[in-house]
Amino acid sequence: MKKLVIAFALVLVAASAHAATVEPILSKKRLSVAAGLNYAAFSRVGESASLTPPFSKEWETGLYGAYNLTPRLSLTGSTVLGLDNKLLRSSVGLRVRLFRGGDN
Repeated sequence: MKKLVIAFALVLVAASAHAATVEPILSKKRLSVAAGLNYAAFSRVGESASLTPPFSKEWETGLYGAYNLTPRLSLTGSTVLGLDNKLLRSSVGLRVRLFRGGDN
């Protein structure tokens, strides 16, 4: 039991030392905003074919944002406007980083 308590204490010390170097949860340094241009292709599949737009491909432009919650988890959102058919599409989601070059 004594070894378990010592191991737990060491983990707490290491976690607090790591937490001291991380930005606070409400920080501008965690936010990123970008503008982009996409070429999107839509396909009709199964029963959802009636929900697909009548066109199959178009250029889209939009704004994208991300807020890093942890080093591997981000809250994301975007608003995109189709240039040919004026279809406005917005989304909100979570992203988990699986790989980053140079990480040990």
